[in-house]
Amino acid sequence: MKDVQFLVRIRKTFKMETLKSYEPTHPNVTKNELVSIIMREEPVRYIEFIDDDGNPYHLITNRLDLTEEEILEAYKNRWYIELFFKWLKQHVKVSHLFSHSPVGIWNQMYIALITCALAEIMRLIYQPTKSG
Repeated sequence: MKDVQFLVRIRKTFKMETLKSYEPTHPNVTKNELVSIIMREEPVRYIEFIDDDGNPYHLITNRLDLTEEEILEAYKNRWYIELFFKWLKQHVKVSHLFSHSPVGIWNQMYIALITCALAEIMRLIYQPTKSG
């Protein structure tokens, strides 16, 4: 599990110990620190930022190579992924994944989207015309 990369939101009360502080370079970032947490031997990055609406967010990641901007962008993009999965569940009826490997997940997504597109084509071709 050492090779698993993560970027997660944590509560403000999450217990951690600051190892090193960095001067924030992004205007929305209020803290950028290297921290130690109980669950991991390796240090992780802690980013605290305020969104455009004034809401505070607290993130940790083991991606020490990313800039503040890249971390904020990656967190923002997580929501687009969540919306995509919500759409899949509602419209394509993909309720669970059959595989945990990246290739298996991609294959299931392609099959689901192709099936959805074919069903939409069939609906458009055979859609009853309104008479009136």
